[in-house]
Amino acid sequence: MLHVVLPVFLGAAIYVLFRSPTLRVFQWLDAAGLGSFVPAARAWARPIGDHLPEWLLFSAPDGLWVYGLTACLALVWRGEPGRARRAWLCVGIALGAGGEVGQWMGLVPGVFDGADLLLCLAAWGAALVLNLAGDVDEEAGAFGDGRGGVRRAGAGERGRRLVLR
Repeated sequence: MLHVVLPVFLGAAIYVLFRSPTLRVFQWLDAAGLGSFVPAARAWARPIGDHLPEWLLFSAPDGLWVYGLTACLALVWRGEPGRARRAWLCVGIALGAGGEVGQWMGLVPGVFDGADLLLCLAAWGAALVLNLAGDVDEEAGAFGDGRGGVRRAGAGERGRRLVLR
């Protein structure tokens, strides 16, 4: 559960503490009755924000969200074989990377950012590896398709590292 809550919390904290107060998340905080806490938190964090790299402020929240969603779906579908599992495990990357590609094509509002796309892809892969490594049937593979996938290396396969196939 930490793989779900922590990334989403960190991504939300970046938005609330360092991003423009015109973003929709601030409306949600007001609606939840938490908007009065935001100015003090932003004032406390302001000196830190001046030293953070742009990719952390503008791209990391997307990757953290994709990671959290993918980890959540991996937990929900843990131990379940089949196509439904594969489809659900691709939702995070479809939304994250799909949104970026949609921005690039002019179909989705916003500005395409290659760093956002890269972090979404990396976060999705990391979530799959870290949340499915112990849940893989070597015969079925990571996605239950019989072709293999993420699994623990066996004897003679360079120790106990993860092998992607």
